Amino acid sequence: MDLAIEPLGPQLKSCGRPALLVDVRIADENDNEGPRGTIGEGQVRGPNIMLGYWNQPEVTEVALRGGWYHSGDGGMMDADGYLYIVDRLKDMIISGGENIYSAEVGSVISTFDGVAEVAVIGIPDET
Repeated sequence: MDLAIEPLGPQLKSCGRPALLVDVRIADENDNEGPRGTIGEGQVRGPNIMLGYWNQPEVTEVALRGGWYHSGDGGMMDADGYLYIVDRLKDMIISGGENIYSAEVGSVISTFDGVAEVAVIGIPDET
């Protein structure tokens, strides 16, 4: 594996690699680690992770289940171990069985001529 980073290479958009003594994985909805290159929830464990939320044991139990901190962030890890954040999972829009990430849609719209600012939200629809 080449540890050199191209100044303007694809890793520029990443969060980097996990720190020493920290494990990071991308997991599916059943908390199973998914293959590299797939989007799932970013989960972290290590000695630097919080012990819990102050006076909120129920919230702590959900966030720290299975020994992993569940970030709520949708992310992807590439073959070289670089982590990319896609969007907050609660901001994901499901349409016709497809997962649509508002940040990804906003990023594309922001490249159009005449667009100064972008906000993308999902609106519930019966169909």
